Amino acid sequence: MEQIELLGAALGLGVLSGLSLYLTVFVVGISLHEGWLQLSPGLEPLQALDNPWIWGVALVLYLLEFFADKVPWVDSLWDSVHTAIRPIGAMLVAAATLGDALPAMEIIGVLCAGTAAVATHSAKAGFRLMVNTSPEPYSNIATSVAEDVVVVAGSIFVVQHPILALVITVLGVATFVYFAPAMFRALKAQFALIFGKLTAVGAGGDDALSPRLPHEADLALGAQLAPDEKIEWAVPCLTGRFPAAGRNVRGFLVRTSDAARLYFVGKKSFQPVVQAIPLGGAKIDFQRRFLCDEMTFFRQGQGLLACLRFFKKHEAQAEACHEELVVALAPKVDLPANMGGTPTGAGARAVPV
Repeated sequence: MEQIELLGAALGLGVLSGLSLYLTVFVVGISLHEGWLQLSPGLEPLQALDNPWIWGVALVLYLLEFFADKVPWVDSLWDSVHTAIRPIGAMLVAAATLGDALPAMEIIGVLCAGTAAVATHSAKAGFRLMVNTSPEPYSNIATSVAEDVVVVAGSIFVVQHPILALVITVLGVATFVYFAPAMFRALKAQFALIFGKLTAVGAGGDDALSPRLPHEADLALGAQLAPDEKIEWAVPCLTGRFPAAGRNVRGFLVRTSDAARLYFVGKKSFQPVVQAIPLGGAKIDFQRRFLCDEMTFFRQGQGLLACLRFFKKHEAQAEACHEELVVALAPKVDLPANMGGTPTGAGARAVPV
């Protein structure tokens, strides 16, 4: 039982170290030093953290982290620097915790603690990157404070209830593994949008719509098209809310000679994704946002069909794409011969098809 308790404490502290290595070490160390926390029988190796030099250095580093972690984008830079530091630190804490364990148990515990720290660090870094897209700083501060509270309470809980902490850690890591593909797609998408914003030049550059697709995407789409159906243009994009294709899939919005539909073609989990977007009875909404431009297709009574996000470096192409769809899909109105003007609704932002 003592071996299981040691493993539970090592893994629990590893998980918390992925959120804040310095605060985890400081809380456990100062709690032991001041007598606020009593170690359960079998957890005596954790007494190694009861060293003023260890928790004192951890406190200094945590104070730096405390301020860096509450400034938008600085927190993401801090997380990037700690991508290797937190898992390695978690492994060192685990090694100290498992000092009296069997050699095989010690090796397993150290490796698992490092893996758990990678999981929580990745989840934290990805979530904070998404929080940074909000224009106000308060969400960063609230998220950082919440993480600190979790680390403080969690550190005490792990030491007092190591077996229960082991169960929670295993369930948490299993949950992370299950949602990891979607989370990493979201993280990659966020980086892509940020890079697109940083590399945007002027008003978006050349607005010419090109029919060219990468070879793999061209093959995947070609298998779905009719023999005489030709590609007219393709614009790089990411999926937003898109029930048929999933979120954060990178690909292209494609218009063909078939006026009844558009296509999204991309790749998800190393497999090609081709989804038609039917235009009959649909409406189109185009919105400019800070990191991207969004085009949403929806139908009355059916709701959302697809939401696509266009990179800022392709801003001009996205605008040209929208304008062409507005003109092509606006209702045709027969005007009297003696009246001029354009059909009603041709310039509206929401266009019935």
